[in-house]
Amino acid sequence: MVTDAPFEIAFDRATSFAGRRPQLPLVLCGPRSVDPLFALHGTLGAALARTGFARVSRRFTPHMTLLYDTRRLAPCSVEPVTWTAREFVLIHSRIGLTQHIPLGRWSLER
Repeated sequence: MVTDAPFEIAFDRATSFAGRRPQLPLVLCGPRSVDPLFALHGTLGAALARTGFARVSRRFTPHMTLLYDTRRLAPCSVEPVTWTAREFVLIHSRIGLTQHIPLGRWSLER
C-alpha cells in the first residue's frame, strides 16, 4: 500500500538526547534532507489508518543512535553522513533490552 521513491538522508549534527542517566543516547541528526522521511512517515501512518490502526499523528526526530553513554554531548556540527534509503523495515524494539526484531521489509520504488 506504500509506494515511494528511494531518497537521500543526510545527518550533519551530533548530540545527546535527553534520557534516563546513565543511558544518554548519542545520535546523529540534522535538518538536511529529512523532508522525505516526514513524507514517508505520513504515508505509512495513512496506510496503517486505512487498515484499522490508530492514526499516527506525532512528529518525530529523524536520527541514528550511535551509542549510549553517561556523558552529555552538546550539539555540534559533523561532516555529513549520507546514504540513500532504498527500503523501510518494521522493527519490534524491546525497550530497555536493546533487542530489535525485524518483522517485515519493503522496497522503496515507484
